[in-house]
Amino acid sequence: MIRIISVVVISILLFCCENKEKQSEMPADTDSLETAADSLQAEFNENAPEWFNHIPEAAGYIYAAAEGVSIRANIAEQKAMLKARAKLAEKAEELMQDSDGSSSGPGADSETEKDTRSIILERSIVKYKKQLLIDKKWHVFVLVELKTD
Repeated sequence: MIRIISVVVISILLFCCENKEKQSEMPADTDSLETAADSLQAEFNENAPEWFNHIPEAAGYIYAAAEGVSIRANIAEQKAMLKARAKLAEKAEELMQDSDGSSSGPGADSETEKDTRSIILERSIVKYKKQLLIDKKWHVFVLVELKTD
């Protein structure tokens, strides 16, 4: 019984000491927090690919870029792909509306929406992809392309 109590007390002491160390690593004032945030933003801007900041344009193509963040690289990539393809679908639907003059609002044909999504999933390709490990998290940037011709 005494051994169990000793183990519990030691565990609590270790946990408390560990939390104090983590708290001491945190900046004390808001200026330090802003400086740390600015530093992370600068590192992000420095490492983000050019095609992410300036999405290319070309006749006959639609492009969309997105970023996914996770502690696991594959999850970050899946998030980025999902976001990029969603943006691509929005752009494709806007392009179709402009050419048709039709609307895809709440009363739109759901078959047309399904067709648009399936076309995007089948025909879109990953043009560029970049993975970065920043502050113990994976940042995956993707640029997807859809040929409209």
